[in-house]
Amino acid sequence: MKKVTTLLILAAAAAAMIGGFFLIRSRSEDQASQEEALLFAADRLSRIEVAYQGETLRFEKDAEAWTYPEDRAFPLNTAYVRDMENRLKQLTAPHVFSEENPDFGLADPVCVIDAESAEGEAIRCELGKVNDTSDVVYARVNGQVCALDDGVAQCFLHTLREMARKDLIPALQAFDTTAVAVENRLGRFSVTRDETWVFSDGREADEESVKQMIAAISGTVLGNLAVYHPTEEDFLFYGLADPLCSVSVENDQTDLELSFGQCERDSALYVYLPQWDCLYAAEQVPAELADRKEEDLLNRKLFTAEYADLKTITYEYAQDDQEQEITDSDTRWQVYYLLRNMRAEGFAEEAAVPECRLTLVMEEEKITLGWGVYDENFYCVSLDDGTHMLVSKKDIAAVYEKIAESEA
Repeated sequence: MKKVTTLLILAAAAAAMIGGFFLIRSRSEDQASQEEALLFAADRLSRIEVAYQGETLRFEKDAEAWTYPEDRAFPLNTAYVRDMENRLKQLTAPHVFSEENPDFGLADPVCVIDAESAEGEAIRCELGKVNDTSDVVYARVNGQVCALDDGVAQCFLHTLREMARKDLIPALQAFDTTAVAVENRLGRFSVTRDETWVFSDGREADEESVKQMIAAISGTVLGNLAVYHPTEEDFLFYGLADPLCSVSVENDQTDLELSFGQCERDSALYVYLPQWDCLYAAEQVPAELADRKEEDLLNRKLFTAEYADLKTITYEYAQDDQEQEITDSDTRWQVYYLLRNMRAEGFAEEAAVPECRLTLVMEEEKITLGWGVYDENFYCVSLDDGTHMLVSKKDIAAVYEKIAESEA
């Protein structure tokens, strides 16, 4: 009986302890929720002013967009200002203090924020020391000393340069680009697009190479803004008085200019955008811009004539000295297709010893291709205009195979 009584007493005590635990926890949660003080609330803000590291930056909301009225041409990344607005619109503090502690760093605030709601309600927020241990920043909000989530500080501790956009180079496409000019230490060249890409002297340029060059321009990655409105001394210091290369692009959407330089002090790369008068750090100078010569963009296709214009294909081996026509329509198409899609992998100064000559008679022109062995990897294909292209042996072997089928 005594054992039963003892067990009942222990059970009652345990129940009381558990109930007390939940009661204490409940009261603690209520107390914690009461400590989360609402310091400022607004549907939207119309002005934010931030004083930090000797700068005082004023941002204003024009309709739904944030602007920097002092210099509207500055490439401001407004995402920074939207983050500031979102923090201030519903500002709460997990801790509010009755008096200020000298260790809070509020005697000389790191950052002072003044903002105003669309309804005219104002807030002043002074940020002091960040307490890394508890992930808070000490602050004074409209005279009230408190601790804020340290994410608040991360939103406001930016200089104007740090808030610059890094997406100033648009996504360029070859189909809506009309001209590209490149100047580097190997020379200067330009191409324009009408129906095809051509050089200034009318020679045809290689479409794929031009596309790669435009993609390289578009893919230039900007780092941090180094200088806004650079001076002559800045251009000298950052290696842009004598650029590694300069690029200009005419596009249906926008015109773009870039210059790449290398700083003598640390060999770091920089890029200057005249349209924005901004000098940014750059990750790299694309090889398609710094190392290209005009010859690298020469047309690498044997021809561009359409199959619908094709009348006949004839071939002649050097040792036979007898021209033969490919009469089978399927074989003719296959030979045309192989030749039409060939791309040279380089150029030669002279023709190789002739091995075969192939002629395509088109609606309004005649295309003659003559080739011979160049080395163990390439045939040298000579065109009517005197160009000598180096084509893979595999590609020419495929043509020989189709010719042999027509002879069988």
